[in-house]
Amino acid sequence: MSADIGNIRVGQAPMGVPPQQKTPAEAPRQAPTISVPAATAPSGMLKKVVVGILGAIVIGGIALLITSLFGGDETPTPSQTPTPAAATSAPVLGRSLSSYFKGQTVTATLKNDTVARTDFASALANTAPKSKQAVPVIVELNGGSATAAQFLDIMLDGGVPADLASTLASDWMVLAFGQTEQFTASGTVDPDAAVGTRIAIVMELSNATKANQALTVWENTGLASAGAPFFGYGMSRRVVQEFSTGTYRQIAVRYWNFPYADRSIDYAIVLASNGKNYLVLTGSREAMFFAIDQLMQ
Repeated sequence: MSADIGNIRVGQAPMGVPPQQKTPAEAPRQAPTISVPAATAPSGMLKKVVVGILGAIVIGGIALLITSLFGGDETPTPSQTPTPAAATSAPVLGRSLSSYFKGQTVTATLKNDTVARTDFASALANTAPKSKQAVPVIVELNGGSATAAQFLDIMLDGGVPADLASTLASDWMVLAFGQTEQFTASGTVDPDAAVGTRIAIVMELSNATKANQALTVWENTGLASAGAPFFGYGMSRRVVQEFSTGTYRQIAVRYWNFPYADRSIDYAIVLASNGKNYLVLTGSREAMFFAIDQLMQ
């Protein structure tokens, strides 16, 4: 900055130009000599005034330069208004589960409670889902459409707790999922395994908070053992003694493997893109991930 200030120079007063001497022929006649006081004093005062004004201007300019470089402006600098983050996509209102899980459906006709599991297994055997795809299964019971609570009461040992059943809304679906992630006895993924079938149930919730509380209680009163016959795993193959928590797409998933993730019971409460909450209950990790992906589209 000292170099910048050094470049500022104070202008000098204009030098006087000596009067041009005239030739003798041009010289005027001499007037009578009159003594006049020398005019040097006023000329010196004028120079001092000019120099003083110029000096004040220069000093003011230097002060302004210093102020601009180092601050001193008491007016606060306006802060930039933060740009708000992009809003998330608005819920696609009105969408039902049939819009998330499309394709050719299969109907499972359950004649009565006694043979309902056999009837459902027969229908499931005819689904033949493709790799990482799902076939929707329409469930009919006693000549009409079954509710989610009725279906769970039949398929799960001991039925569904009343506190959870009261939170299940009318929109629900059973899926036959084409399982590709299958583990060997040593716990490694078998790349040559044929596509298997796993079950996924997706149920709309009317009260997600109450449903979550009921599921936490059910964990401690036999959820895993209740689902063993339906989801096709054996409790004797467990290597841990309780449910664990994982995360997929920022959604908490509670799971218990028997002994690996291709035979398990997983559940999660998912806020779908239509703004509704769904309880997802599956028989494998891969089926759970598939259901979550579909619901968030």
